[in-house]
Amino acid sequence: MAFLSERSYEGAILIDHRASPGTAAVPEGTIFESAIRVCNHCQRNVIVNPNRTVPLDKCPKCQMFMCRGCAAVYHRTLECFTIAELLDACEAGHLERVLAKRSLL
Repeated sequence: MAFLSERSYEGAILIDHRASPGTAAVPEGTIFESAIRVCNHCQRNVIVNPNRTVPLDKCPKCQMFMCRGCAAVYHRTLECFTIAELLDACEAGHLERVLAKRSLL
């Protein structure tokens, strides 16, 4: 069994503002390039700050990346719900029970 590195789960984002007015995050005339990760629990895309010194949140149960929102829910409930499990619960008609257990309703 091959072990994948943390970086193998990353994508990339490139924002080119060389010919546009820019934004507060990426000023006019600059290019921003960074890694991007997908939360295994909600499928939210998270741009990884290249200057980040604190490690990214990782679920202790499924060992996958978690966004800050899902990490906060995990630390409150100690329950790991991946997006696949939530979709399965929705198909089975148990979504309200799962979300209530997760304190989201």
